[in-house]
Amino acid sequence: MSLHFGLEYERMPNDEQKDLVQFAADHGVHIVLGHHPHVLQPAAWVKGKNGQKTLAIYSLGNFLAGQHGLYMQTGGIFSCRINKWFKPNKQVIEVTDPAFVPTYVKYGQWQPIPLEKLDEKDLPNVKTYYQEINKHMSQWIPDMKHSF
Repeated sequence: MSLHFGLEYERMPNDEQKDLVQFAADHGVHIVLGHHPHVLQPAAWVKGKNGQKTLAIYSLGNFLAGQHGLYMQTGGIFSCRINKWFKPNKQVIEVTDPAFVPTYVKYGQWQPIPLEKLDEKDLPNVKTYYQEINKHMSQWIPDMKHSF
């Protein structure tokens, strides 16, 4: 499910976003991909009322944007594995292996670049920023991968 929700420029999901994701999880949604805040918001596993896990990425930030500012020039590429099999009289879908690669768009240029490929002349303190973004995105999923 793709949800256009959240407050612009807020780096953490608000209660309304969390409530909507919980509602989606309770109704069997397996993945929620959020967008609208123009900044990255963390990923989380949310347990639905029937015990299944829903993977929520509250905001993927800006993949391409003309906005100026460190957090607004950052977005990401997300992936996961979706496994589907059948049990007698039941279809089972499982989401595993979430991964996130942060990207950066240089102001005035329209090409997302993996943050790990930038150097100090592209973005001062890029290594520290790269670590900060990965920590931010995986704070609720500590074992989330940061490469594909």
